[in-house]
Amino acid sequence: MIYRLGFWTGPVPADDESACADLHTRIYAAEHRRQATGCKPPPVPEVRRFVDAVLAELPESAEDPAGAGDLGSGESLASVRDPADLGKEAPAEEEACPWGSGDVAGTATAEVFLPRLRGPHRRAIALLTQIAHEHGLHGFDLAAHRMLSMADAYWVDEVPSTDAILGVDPSTVLADLSASRERICRGPELARRRLASAPAALEENIAGTVLDAAS
Repeated sequence: MIYRLGFWTGPVPADDESACADLHTRIYAAEHRRQATGCKPPPVPEVRRFVDAVLAELPESAEDPAGAGDLGSGESLASVRDPADLGKEAPAEEEACPWGSGDVAGTATAEVFLPRLRGPHRRAIALLTQIAHEHGLHGFDLAAHRMLSMADAYWVDEVPSTDAILGVDPSTVLADLSASRERICRGPELARRRLASAPAALEENIAGTVLDAAS
């Protein structure tokens, strides 16, 4: 199961739906620029610094490079066991690494970073939330449809985790879709409306700052 998260720069959203709309506004704007120019927009400095900090703690390989991923005990997060898993057989290397796809840095573009995890990896989610908070970025759990909050993160023996309600298998959501119409978020729709309402402003947006129109 691929677990998707989104991080972006901008004003603090009022609620989860506003956060979803803000994130998708930036995703769609970046894609619009890519189609218009034929080139993927590079991440803005704030996002680039955030991604660098994330990969310093969570390298793309489960093998921790020299100096990276120091949690105070000399272990990378990818190799630290979840407190709930203590006493169990150690996970295989490919399961220990939280990333669900290669080229993690390549998922950063313009004002957004859209990493994929190998399932709901609680340690990684908690650490990503902390680093985003330190860099002034907002985080959104696309599977659970909620903002990532530092209030949900905690540490046990310097190992981060989260007690937030995480998302479920997409197939479960689709099977129950007919009974959950009212829970469908309007975030993507609001994002499309924002961009369609001022295409000229979006076309002039070549410095990496996405249109922040009112919904």
